[in-house]
Amino acid sequence: MRRKGLHVILCLVLTAMLAVPGCSSKPSGVTDTGGPAGTKEENAATGQGEIKLEFLSCETDEQLAVLKEIINTYNETNTDNITVELTAPSDYENLMKTKMAANNLPDIFGTHGWAVRRYDEYLYDLSNESWASEIDPAIESIIRDSDGKLCALPIAQANEGIQFNLDVIEKYDIDIHDLETMEKFEAALEKIKTESGGEVVPVYMAGSDASIIGFFMNSLAATNIGGSPVSGADALTTGEEFDWSQITAVLTELKKMADNGYLNDDYLTAQVPDMIQAIVEGRCAFIYLGNAVMTAASATAPDLRWGFMPYPTMPELGCTEPALVNGEKITYGIWKDSENVDAARKVLEYLAQEENVKALCAAVFAPSGFLNIEADLGSLNEYYTMWKDVKNVGQFDRTYMPNGVYDTWADATSKVLMGSYTPDEATDLIKAEYDRLFKAE
Repeated sequence: MRRKGLHVILCLVLTAMLAVPGCSSKPSGVTDTGGPAGTKEENAATGQGEIKLEFLSCETDEQLAVLKEIINTYNETNTDNITVELTAPSDYENLMKTKMAANNLPDIFGTHGWAVRRYDEYLYDLSNESWASEIDPAIESIIRDSDGKLCALPIAQANEGIQFNLDVIEKYDIDIHDLETMEKFEAALEKIKTESGGEVVPVYMAGSDASIIGFFMNSLAATNIGGSPVSGADALTTGEEFDWSQITAVLTELKKMADNGYLNDDYLTAQVPDMIQAIVEGRCAFIYLGNAVMTAASATAPDLRWGFMPYPTMPELGCTEPALVNGEKITYGIWKDSENVDAARKVLEYLAQEENVKALCAAVFAPSGFLNIEADLGSLNEYYTMWKDVKNVGQFDRTYMPNGVYDTWADATSKVLMGSYTPDEATDLIKAEYDRLFKAE
C-alpha cells in the first residue's frame, strides 16, 4: 500500500535528523494494574499459571523503542503473572489480513487507522474501561463505531493541519486566522508569490513520491467532503450512490494551485529533505506533510518558528467550517475472542497511564488521545490549544474508502498535476478502483 511508503519516507528523514528520545527504565508515576498480590514466582507456586499475551505492534523507530521499554517494565513489575510478548513485524498489514482470514488474531494489536473500518468485528468493546471516560471527543468519534462500541485505546492521535514558517507569514502580513476558505488561502498564496518576486514558494510540495501528493489531496477531501454536512460521503461506506463530482472539484482545486504558480517549480521531483531545507531557509511559507516533518526541521534549525492551521473550506461543496484532519496515531485494541481478554485489559490500562502515554506521544510528536493528559510537545502545545475547538474529521481514505484505494488515489492525483489526466479522468480512475475493491470486501 503506497501510504506505507509515505510513512517510511518520514521515518527515514526523522531517523537521520533526530536522536531517539530517552526514557527511564520505569516511567515515573507507574503503578501496578491490580490483581492478586505477590511475585510471579509466588503466583505460580499457588497454582496461578503464567498468562502469555501476544501483542502485535505496527510501531517503528523511536515509538517502537519506547513501547518496548514500557512493555519490558510491565513484564518485570506486574503481579498478575502476565507476560506480554511484543513483536512488530515489517509486513504488519499482510500478516493481519492473514490472521483475520483465519480468525486467529493477537490478544492485543495496533489498529493503525482501521479500528472501525477494518477491525471492528474482531474487537472487544472497551467502552467500560476505567480510562474510557477521559478520551478526547476529537479521536473518540473516529474509534467508536455506529453501534457505540469503543474499538481501541487511543494513546496518540494524528491531529494535524497545514504547517507554516511563522517568520515568513509575519513578513508578508498573513493572519492565519483569516484563511478560513480556499479563496482567502489562495489570495494569501498570491500575495506571497507576488510580494516576494517569486523568491518564496507559497506551498512546497515534495512530490517525488506520488503518495505525498496524494496526502494533500486526501486531506483536502477529508475536510471538504468528509467535513461537509451535505456531501453524502457516508454513502461510500455502504456502496450507495455518491456524487463523485466532489472528488473532481478537489482535484481541480489542487491543479489550480499548481497552474497559478503557488507550488515549487520542481513539485513533481522534489523530496522531503528538499522541503525541510526550504522551510528552514525561509524559502517557502506553507507545507502540509505533518508536524513530524516540522519537528525534524527544528532539529536542524532550533530557532525555526513554526505552527499549523486548519485546512480551509471549499464552500461550493457545502463545507462551512475549517477543520483539522485526525486519525489513529498510536491505537491498540483487544481481540474479542481472545482467551485472555481480562489480562489484555490490564495491559491496556497500564499503557493508558499518564507517564506511558506522554512517553509514546513524545516519540511521535502527537497529542494524546486523552483530555486529562497533555504531552510535552514544545511549541506545538500552543497550537493544539489554539485550535482545540476546531472541527476534526477523519482521514478520507481510512474513513470512507476500501483498503487499497490509496495507491490509485495518489497516482491519479499525481497524473493530474503532470497534465496527463484531467480531473474528470482521474476521478473515473479512482471510482473504478473503489468499485472493484468495494465488491471484493
